[in-house]
Amino acid sequence: MYTLLVILAILAAIFMIGIVLIQSSKEGDLICRFGRYINLLVDKKSFNIVERTTLVIAGVIVIICVICAYVVS
Repeated sequence: MYTLLVILAILAAIFMIGIVLIQSSKEGDLICRFGRYINLLVDKKSFNIVERTTLVIAGVIVIICVICAYVVS
């Protein structure tokens, strides 16, 4: 059971890497931090399917890790 959960966590992590790599970079955030421009090229309210998928996969990884900790103890 533990081995299966570890394999699932590794697969989810690899999928997470792929999802993060296909996300659009938000260069405007870096510019906004330095105070030159406000909301340049970045709409703070946009939340597309790729970002939601990232959050779901992160949650899945956390849940798998908690279950792994429970199985080991």
